[in-house]
Amino acid sequence: MYIIANKARWAAWEGICMKKVFIDGSAGTTGLRIFDRLHGRTDIQLLTLPESERKLESSRKRLLNEADVVFLCLPDDAAREAASWVENPDTVVLDTSTAHRTAPGWCYGFPELSPVQEARLRQAKRIAKACEDAGCAFFAPSPTNQQFPIFPDTALEKLAEKYKYSYWARVDETHSAVRLCTSWATTDENVDALCKDIASIMAE
Repeated sequence: MYIIANKARWAAWEGICMKKVFIDGSAGTTGLRIFDRLHGRTDIQLLTLPESERKLESSRKRLLNEADVVFLCLPDDAAREAASWVENPDTVVLDTSTAHRTAPGWCYGFPELSPVQEARLRQAKRIAKACEDAGCAFFAPSPTNQQFPIFPDTALEKLAEKYKYSYWARVDETHSAVRLCTSWATTDENVDALCKDIASIMAE
């Protein structure tokens, strides 16, 4: 869905269970918006607390460490406190406040704020160039780690044998736009292989 990698690596990341998501502060404006976007999804498990436990430190701590992904939708001080309660090294924390924007160890946004992020952008540009060289048009231009090339459906079927991508839009009877996205798990070897396969498949 988000990671360009071979299917074995994707399966390892995805695991055998749906990812668990907890929104700490789901009663606030931001939390409600995120909840509305996620609660109807069938590919994740949304963890919630009953109203009587919503502000209980023990209950919040339990779900903060049970979840795979946590959204902190809290005032700055409360967000700092909640983040300090996370002891599970595998929990990914997304803070919607301003508390951690410049804090060491936290990543704000996606532009070139670290060598790792800059590398993801370079990889995405390489993928875009490979698509362009192979004759693909783009559904929309993107300067980010996400690219939206348009492929023939037959080419997408072949790409799906080795890669994970997100369907984006139907363009016409025989073409679809997809999203290809680089992430922390994307290696240069993944990108090399993808670019080579795009060229080969589109040349058939």
